[in-house]
Amino acid sequence: GTSSRGGSLGVIAAVLFYWWFMSGRRALGVVVIFVALLGVLALAPSSYLTRMSGISNTSEDTSAQARITTWKASMKMAIDYPLGVGAGNFASAYGRYYLGGANLGSAQNRWFSAHSIFFRTLGEYGYVGLGLLLWLIISTVIDNMKMRAKLIAQGAAAKIPDAWPSILAMAVVAFAVCGTFLGGLSYPHLFLLCGLTVATKRIVGLVDGEEKGKRSRRRATVVSRNSGAAP
Repeated sequence: GTSSRGGSLGVIAAVLFYWWFMSGRRALGVVVIFVALLGVLALAPSSYLTRMSGISNTSEDTSAQARITTWKASMKMAIDYPLGVGAGNFASAYGRYYLGGANLGSAQNRWFSAHSIFFRTLGEYGYVGLGLLLWLIISTVIDNMKMRAKLIAQGAAAKIPDAWPSILAMAVVAFAVCGTFLGGLSYPHLFLLCGLTVATKRIVGLVDGEEKGKRSRRRATVVSRNSGAAP
């Protein structure tokens, strides 16, 4: 509906993630994906298809050129300032010290945003910040996949459907892919997904402190019983 290339790639990534890691019917999934692709090609307006074709042709696309230019600037910022130029300072640093480098005409003198959560993090928070962001995304996906496996193993005794962590994992993957092309680092989406993941871990019982507490109580019960037993 918005002809967003990043949004389209995010949806595709989420679908492929589900198909490869969660679907129990991969062959049927291939058929469904193929039919959906045919539907898009048949029903999507020409403006959308033209927009999507620009993904592979960045030399004539000023939007893609601007992204590539700012991404290169982000890497230069990280080299010059390994801990970053400071939160919220990417556009200012770019406009003052890292302008140019693409065939953008008068647009190359503008203060662009990073148009990527990863490159913005690299420029503003340096290598440590980028590492923390990647860790947050990867660990959240892994946690949700662990919870999904545990809920499936619990069967009818599960407190919530296994679709819950499955959808959370897909949403994080979609956000990460979309975030490659959008600078929404301050958007609440990722942090809401992480909060929902933590809440789901508590429901499922995968929080480390909770698990350790249960083991400690079990050991205490066993010790108490043994100490009260007759010799």
